[in-house]
Amino acid sequence: MAPASRLGRQIHEVLAALERIGAASALIGGLALAPYRVVRATIDVDLLVDGALADAIDAELRRLGYRCLHRS
Repeated sequence: MAPASRLGRQIHEVLAALERIGAASALIGGLALAPYRVVRATIDVDLLVDGALADAIDAELRRLGYRCLHRS
């Protein structure tokens, strides 16, 4: 499996999980530049979410096997 296609599936999985719990999100960081044909090496996915839902989002993503590296 190509890493890019795996990453794409993982992003879709996370966005679907956020939608299930009613959390709006926006892709930010290096991956957000891809539609503009700007290629940046990255090893993570950066999302902007409502801070009031941070604990619920963290719990849902942990349930899927992901972890938050940084909250700001």
